[in-house]
Parts: sequence; structure tokens; C-alpha cells
Amino acid sequence: MSGSSLPQNLAIPGDKIARYLLNPDHPQGGSKARFFLGFGFSRERTTEFADALFLQALRASVRMVTPTSPDRRVIACIGPIATPSGREPWIRTVWLVERDEVGRLVTAHPDRARSA
Repeated sequence: MSGSSLPQNLAIPGDKIARYLLNPDHPQGGSKARFFLGFGFSRERTTEFADALFLQALRASVRMVTPTSPDRRVIACIGPIATPSGREPWIRTVWLVERDEVGRLVTAHPDRARSA
């Protein structure tokens, strides 16, 4: 494992965007969805949102790494995300990296410390 750097491959599991991060009716993700939808992202254009999440992780000014086992770590990337509205709110994306060195998106949400 390569420590604090992001792996070369990042992945967003199947329905993570349309059914969770951009679904205002989701019991746990609804407030996140309203936040992201408010900046112009859309469930009809999930690729646009995925691309913005990938770019945010790559450009993040802060990365916090938490090893959870010898073969597994969680990386939180904190920084602005480019949005369709042209505004760049600060968010936190969380990626799980396992032995295969693929970073899989766990969640994304507003970074309240920077949004306050």
C-alpha cells in the first residue's frame, strides 16, 4: 500500500450516485442530495457528478488517511468541487482502498468547517 497518496484507480460503485448521493428521498442521503442538486448536479447526468468527484479527490488540498487494517485504508479528501452552477463548495469525499489499490467512493458530503 502506498500510504497517504490516492491510488491511480478510483471507482464509484454502481448506483451510489443516482440512488444515494443525488436522491433527495434517500433516508440517509437526502440532505446530501439536496446540497449537491442545489449546485446544479442532476440524477440525469450522473457521469458529470462522478467526474467532478474524481477531480475533487485528485485536487484535494487536505487528505487524511486512516489505516483500518494492514491491507485497507480510508482516505478522506477535503477540497472544493467544481459544479455546474460555477460555484465551488468545499466537500469531503471518503474513499476505501483495499489490497487491490482501487479507491472506492464511500460517501461525499459538504465540509461544514469550510462552509460555515
